[in-house]
Amino acid sequence: MEDKERRKQLRRINSSRRIYGADLETDTFHDENGVPDAKVVQWCVMDVAKQVETGTDLRKMMDYLIKRMKFDGASIVYFHNLNYDGTFIERNGLSSSPVSQK
Repeated sequence: MEDKERRKQLRRINSSRRIYGADLETDTFHDENGVPDAKVVQWCVMDVAKQVETGTDLRKMMDYLIKRMKFDGASIVYFHNLNYDGTFIERNGLSSSPVSQK
């Protein structure tokens, strides 16, 4: 496929998707046994129209994203640091599907 044609095709596909940016802010601490751990102190999700949703409960962030995806259909969520945030989400048992890291 010609490069120009491929770019057109990708624009068509992406124009039908809602795009979000997401980030987690965490704090590290030691539990009662002295084991280091981390907790979410703030999360933020923003779409390209600059509609912002924030909170402190990781489950509520995941519920919000799932609700948006059910409503919007195919969506893209860019995480500021997917390597850390994705691991944190999976470690807390909140991942129900594989995460694509591109």
